[in-house]
Amino acid sequence: SEPEVWGEVAGLVREAALSYAELIAHNGSGPRVVYQEPVKSGPMLRELVVSEYSLGRGNSKSTLRFGWQSETGDVPPHMDILLQLVADRVTEALTVLSSDLVMAAEVPAQTSGAKVPVPGGI
Repeated sequence: SEPEVWGEVAGLVREAALSYAELIAHNGSGPRVVYQEPVKSGPMLRELVVSEYSLGRGNSKSTLRFGWQSETGDVPPHMDILLQLVADRVTEALTVLSSDLVMAAEVPAQTSGAKVPVPGGI
């Protein structure tokens, strides 16, 4: 289910000590935060960095946004790659669930009875 998918992302936020993650749906009335996982953190002594990833290709319906404290104020390349992989996995899981948060065109062909696990150990 979508809450299970988001639960996995929320776990990643806590384990990776990110400041937050948000899932933003884009529709005719503008962007809307669908899920949000805030993490209580200490005082903001460093710069907050935000990185966004589209869920799907082309004209995506949703964006996954992550924020965290950074010494440099930049998104390190390894973190960008890791978070893109997380966004790709979330897209796959939501697609299998036929979620309205991803485009219908993203639905992959599957054999009957095939199951794609909810992202665990992202």
